[in-house]
Order: sequence, then C-alpha cells, then structure tokens
Amino acid sequence: IRTLMSDAATSNQTGYAASLIGKNICAATSSTTTLEGLVTGITMESGKVYVHVGEEQALLSDVIEIKG
Repeated sequence: IRTLMSDAATSNQTGYAASLIGKNICAATSSTTTLEGLVTGITMESGKVYVHVGEEQALLSDVIEIKG
C-alpha cells in the first residue's frame, strides 16, 4: 500500500508540474536567489520533479508563485 501511495503522489506532482508549462513562475532556488520565467518543460530525477525555465531548473516544491 505504501508503494501505491508513493506512486500516486509522484503521478500527481508530475501532472501538476505539466500543468505549469507555458506559465510564468517564481521559484526560490536558494535562500537569496529566485528563478523567474516561463516554464518550458519538466523532468523527474531520483523521485523529485523539476520545472525548466530556460536553461535552468528548479524543484517543483520550490515554486512560490504562479503568474497567469
């Protein structure tokens, strides 16, 4: 059951990240730096979902604002 729940959570995160493609976001990449721009894609590495903004990427969990 634990594995099924984990798989479902990962699927939900991936779907949510995909819904951000084409939207402008702001993500906290460190305590003093933010990444802002248009989400152009997503990837998943080691169970973590990343959004791509230009040549950079940020963890989905670091997204702090979605702008339209």
